[in-house]
Amino acid sequence: MGLIAIPLAVGGGHGSLPVAVYGARILLLHFPVLFLFASVFNREDVWLFAKAFLLIAIPMTLLLGLQFYLPQTHLVNVGVGGDGTSVFAGAAGRHRSSGTFSFTNGLSSFYAIAGALFAGWITCGPRPIPKWVWITGGCLIVALPLTISRALAFQYALTVVFTVMAVGISPKLLKSLVPALIGFLIVGAIVSQTEVFQTAMEPFTKRWENATESEGGDDGVAGVLQNRVLQYGLLSAFESSDQIPWQGLGIGMGTNVGAKMLTGKRTFLIAEGGWGAMLGELGPILGGFLILYRVCFTTILFAMSVVAVRRGNPLPLILGSVAIHTMFMGNTAQPTALGFIVLNSGMLLAALRMPRRKANSAKLQAA
Repeated sequence: MGLIAIPLAVGGGHGSLPVAVYGARILLLHFPVLFLFASVFNREDVWLFAKAFLLIAIPMTLLLGLQFYLPQTHLVNVGVGGDGTSVFAGAAGRHRSSGTFSFTNGLSSFYAIAGALFAGWITCGPRPIPKWVWITGGCLIVALPLTISRALAFQYALTVVFTVMAVGISPKLLKSLVPALIGFLIVGAIVSQTEVFQTAMEPFTKRWENATESEGGDDGVAGVLQNRVLQYGLLSAFESSDQIPWQGLGIGMGTNVGAKMLTGKRTFLIAEGGWGAMLGELGPILGGFLILYRVCFTTILFAMSVVAVRRGNPLPLILGSVAIHTMFMGNTAQPTALGFIVLNSGMLLAALRMPRRKANSAKLQAA
């Protein structure tokens, strides 16, 4: 699809070869990488990834706290290249920070996968659970209001749903999960009493109420899910598909880089949603096939993860709380989002592979 999209973009779309190549790299380079995870890594390697992510979450949360409380012009909030600021509008006089990323969506994506890895660790991870894992758990709780991100709140909730689903399929997981869950609740009770958490809850709650009222109306959260996810994220992509030429407007045109190269301005020329961008760039035929491919792929990931739970490996399904929905409808035009989509799905595929030799478990202990 990537190779076909380049001549279509140059010959019948926007006409720029550099923009077409930049857009096609997503299909030619990034997407194939996720399949390498399953060829090189296995479930024990995913625990090494988990250890790295969960340890990084601790200093990331400290940085997030500094960015949250310090002015937008402070050194920790300076934008990429030292120009402007990297923060984004929040609520109640507070701003949304970006952590070590260029924009706030990177921070939400990071904590989303960190939350899934934490849930996987306390459910079926190496025992005994290290003390630093509980510190990370506290950081994940504090990070939610500090990010002022509803997307992260929904992601945490989705991870809980997938974890409960894994337990429902394999009730024997309760034996290890219940004691860990009690410990997590204790950590949460302690963290929620801190001044940092309580201060951050005010802008988070304010933004939640304002955004829910504007997007969900009288239906509240249900309306937000219907309007923002179903309507805006999926169905709206097909509303104007009849106005798109069969060959599409050209791959790469839906990215900020492509827009900058074509118009001199950084904007979304086609759509911000993942499905809308795919249909606009590739056209109803090739774009529709790519959407179908991603839908089928996520269906296969979910089915394989459920089978893995039945075989005593619940980790893929818990990671699926992040990987499945981002692969299903995530926008690959933004580089950070693209990177996490590949990483999330790649780790799920790796988690499906059980190690053949017990020697692999020694790597985790040695690390």
